[in-house]
Amino acid sequence: MREKVLLTGEPNSSKTLSLVSLAVLYPQSKVVIFDPDDGSNKVIAELGLEDLDNLTVLAVDPDWEKFIAQYQQVRNVLAAGDWLCLDMLGRFWDKAQEYYSQYVFGS
Repeated sequence: MREKVLLTGEPNSSKTLSLVSLAVLYPQSKVVIFDPDDGSNKVIAELGLEDLDNLTVLAVDPDWEKFIAQYQQVRNVLAAGDWLCLDMLGRFWDKAQEYYSQYVFGS
């Protein structure tokens, strides 16, 4: 069973920083962040954390099916104690809705 955490808050309330901090706090764990706007890499650069071997930031493919395939591939290699993070969850919801509308209604 995996733990799940949902971070919510106003813009600039350090949600992305909290995700990046997981790699610092849990160096024995892999941390993978799916990031649709490159905010994680900006935080990493600002803090000088580019050398964290356990942190991977992945761009989100605009094609929903390609993103889902990438998500499943990442999920399959993570073990207990690792972290899979979706930064800016609202963007993923929008992409899912857009995909559904295109798939069901063709537009």
